[in-house]
Amino acid sequence: MRRIFAFVVLFFLAFVLIFGSSNQGMRLLSQRRYIRQDGWGADKFSFGDLYGLTYIKPFKMPRDTSFVALPVLETDSVKYKMHIIGDSYLYSFFSMDPRYFKKTGEVQFVRWSTPKPIPYRLSKDKKNILLIECVERNFRNLMTVKEIRNRIEAQAQSNFGSQTASRFEFLSRINSWLKNTFYHPTLENNLEFLLFNLGIWAPFKELKSALNFYIFGRLDNEVRVSKNWKQLYLTQTVDPEKVGSSFYPTSDEEVGAYVAQLNEVQTYFKSKGFDQVIFSIIPNPVGVLNTENKPTNQILARIAKHPNWKGILVDPSLRLQKNAKENFFPSDSHWNQRGAAIWLGQLNETLKAL
Repeated sequence: MRRIFAFVVLFFLAFVLIFGSSNQGMRLLSQRRYIRQDGWGADKFSFGDLYGLTYIKPFKMPRDTSFVALPVLETDSVKYKMHIIGDSYLYSFFSMDPRYFKKTGEVQFVRWSTPKPIPYRLSKDKKNILLIECVERNFRNLMTVKEIRNRIEAQAQSNFGSQTASRFEFLSRINSWLKNTFYHPTLENNLEFLLFNLGIWAPFKELKSALNFYIFGRLDNEVRVSKNWKQLYLTQTVDPEKVGSSFYPTSDEEVGAYVAQLNEVQTYFKSKGFDQVIFSIIPNPVGVLNTENKPTNQILARIAKHPNWKGILVDPSLRLQKNAKENFFPSDSHWNQRGAAIWLGQLNETLKAL
């Protein structure tokens, strides 16, 4: 009997390990789990990504996962093809239908998380607009020529001779096979999703979180609770020692360096055939909601006002500050559909003015 039990346990663990190493299998499982609303469905992101890190019950609020409704645009001739590099502030809220964007007939969207460069295809009969979007906490590292080329432009060919290149490619394939075979980069997260990201575990997780938070004052290191106890934030956007924080001390010299960095991106991609480059940096929610009662570094406004700034920056900060709490999910690091629609309106005004 013990042998049978040990065999069953071994078979189960082997199955979990193999399944957790399959990207396709995990993709299918996650799709099915997120659809379910019962105890066998995945609840980690259903109530907000920050709730999924903390399981603090007062922040267990259903999150609308629908796309922003298509706007009623004026009938205009199609003039643009939009090439977009963006993060979850866009792909979680827009279906990338060209009807979202004024005067646009085609959209090519690339996520920052893409594992390899995706070649862009320039239109021959329309103006090519490159929209580069990311959230404030990440723009310093992402909005560079190198990082953008890693997403939408293949790397240059090596200057090695054909024999050397062939040998290098062979060794690279062996290295890739060994890495994929013996090390799976997301295996730990996949196993956690397989075994523990189930609605049936939520009461136990909430009890553990309540004990840690209310009795011992402990919270997941990645999350902070606002001073008014009505909002969850990513720690990296609140902690003044984190570079991506809205409170990180930023000198005028540093702002000038970021302006030069963005100007370099614009110059490079215009030289590659794009007619216009538009930057859009989405402010950290903490910088808009004003719950911490202290001044932010105002980095986006300072970039836009810098005398050396030569580009177009869509910064929705001021518009999002109006009735700000209605524009963000309390238990999530993103804006909600209302906030996303406000950004879209500002972007379309920019497209109309081009």
